[in-house]
Amino acid sequence: MLISTMLVSYDGISEARGRAFPVGEFNMKLNANQSFDTAHISLTKLQQKIYINDDFERAIESIDGVTETVRWYYTDAEYSVNGNSGKWIQGFRRDEQQNLEKELIAGTIDYDELVAGNGIVLLQERADLYDMEAALGDTVK
Repeated sequence: MLISTMLVSYDGISEARGRAFPVGEFNMKLNANQSFDTAHISLTKLQQKIYINDDFERAIESIDGVTETVRWYYTDAEYSVNGNSGKWIQGFRRDEQQNLEKELIAGTIDYDELVAGNGIVLLQERADLYDMEAALGDTVK
């Protein structure tokens, strides 16, 4: 009975869309993955070339059926806090602030305040995933 219920109620398309494409149907990006052929090219250098610029965005938005483009940023970085480290930092857009506020445990999610003070948001799920402990005022290197 349990297996039948799961099979009938499972929607693979919704699951894939929710995980890989939460805000759209296509994801175009500069590829941070490296192969032997591209080992000399970093994501940072690709971003500096500004392949995805305003002209490119307007061209995509002019395609019939495209309703919006959304930019999303992350960067190659190494960081350490309280003996835990990671390899990249993800940015967030001003319009994502409301979603982050729902999960706020301490501190602020105010976009302007974070930008002005070089603030960092540590998501609880990431902290749990990487067994990372941090508190307000900790130093991040």
